[in-house]
Amino acid sequence: MAQRPRSSSSSCTNALCVVGAWAVLASGSFAGEISGLPNGQPWSAQQPPAPLEAIRPSPSYRPPPPPDYRAALAQLEARAQQQGAAEGSLIVLKTKPYFAGPDPAKRVAAGRLLPGSTVFVLQRTGDWVEVRIEGWQQDGVAPLVYALAGRRILTATLEPLAQPSVTRHQSVVAPDTEQVWHQVSLVGWVKGRDLVSESAGFWSYAAELHAATCSICHPLPAPSRFPANNWTAYLKAMRRNIGLSEDEYRVLLRFLQLNASDTRHIDQPSRLTATRREGRIP
Repeated sequence: MAQRPRSSSSSCTNALCVVGAWAVLASGSFAGEISGLPNGQPWSAQQPPAPLEAIRPSPSYRPPPPPDYRAALAQLEARAQQQGAAEGSLIVLKTKPYFAGPDPAKRVAAGRLLPGSTVFVLQRTGDWVEVRIEGWQQDGVAPLVYALAGRRILTATLEPLAQPSVTRHQSVVAPDTEQVWHQVSLVGWVKGRDLVSESAGFWSYAAELHAATCSICHPLPAPSRFPANNWTAYLKAMRRNIGLSEDEYRVLLRFLQLNASDTRHIDQPSRLTATRREGRIP
């Protein structure tokens, strides 16, 4: 696995996370996914963020011409159709359900995968693909799988029927919060569409989405400006100024979190690292 344990900067309590997790599953939308502490405080015990006013709209700012990120997404969708969920590691383009099995008797949704998440192909049966999902869970928060320990970068949600199938591989204790995080994996079945190889340019698309969306009202903020957990609250505060679909919003949030001040030096998917080298990420 590419991820490795890191200390947590989250000050979330288990009870609060469980309440927020079930709000996600019950709402049908990820807009309610855990984004901060009571009274609007962002998730960070160690790294207080810069004032929100620093990235609010500026009356004197004139934005540059935005990249056509939707054209880039259309190209990715075409490549996904051409590739047909080939073997290897694949990136999820759109929020999609996964199931216990491909046959009709098992076609009950076991959870949902978030855009930008990586899955690993195990086998194919017709239009269905068996994939392995990897990530981290906070102890006592069974409905959610995150990309990194201590960083609330949402990878997948789990319905109750899928939770017993999760395998734990190792556990770490975050020294700053004393929270326990478990490295986990599980297996599910998905339809073989909207899955693209890492080499197809997903992170270049995400970089274009960032450049087009986050420079409308003010100069483009670098993802490294904030820790990963703080980006959730800040992007939510800016959401009224950007016209993104739910999936586009999730891609942008994941891009910012994976390139945040406390995550950009952690091992990441190969093409994300290459996109940084190409100068596409501030």
